[in-house]
Amino acid sequence: MSYHGGSSSSSSSGSSRSTQRSGSSCSTEVKNVNVCSLSRTQQVHLMRHAQHHTQQHIQVMVNGMKDGLNFAEAHEEAMEKIGK
Repeated sequence: MSYHGGSSSSSSSGSSRSTQRSGSSCSTEVKNVNVCSLSRTQQVHLMRHAQHHTQQHIQVMVNGMKDGLNFAEAHEEAMEKIGK
């Protein structure tokens, strides 16, 4: 039984690691748009993408990706709503 108790404390430390990761990624912004809810890959693609798009375009894309759209779908939605 003591082994079982050890594994549950191990799970607890695992969740604290993920809290640290999400805390550090939440400082990431692209054109003053918070992108902490996106994956690191999406954040990197948005950083490159933002070089030739407006803040409003990036905001619509982030909102779309939060709602489950992939990058291309979010970009298409942003182009229809905002343009470049």
